[in-house]
Amino acid sequence: IRPALYSGIEFEGDHPRRWFPDKARVIVVDPALQFGAPTVAEIGIPTDTLLAAYKAEGNDRNAVARIYEITPQQVMAAVRFEEKLAA
Repeated sequence: IRPALYSGIEFEGDHPRRWFPDKARVIVVDPALQFGAPTVAEIGIPTDTLLAAYKAEGNDRNAVARIYEITPQQVMAAVRFEEKLAA
C-alpha cells in the first residue's frame, strides 16, 4: 500500500514539495504555484479557470487552447481533473 500512497509526490529531502495527481503529470498541486491550487504543470494556469473557460466557450477545447496558448490536451486534462473533484 505504501508505494500507492506516495505515488506522484515529489520530495525535497524529507518534505513533500509538490503532487502530481494524474499519471501523465499534466496537473500539479504545488504550494509555490497559485497558492497551491491545482494547475497545469507546465504553464501554471489553474484548472478551475480552464474549466470555466471551457464551459463559457460551449465546451470547445480548441477555442480555450487558442485563448490560453496551450494544447487542447492540457485543457481536457484540467477539465477531467475538475470533473473528478466535483464527483
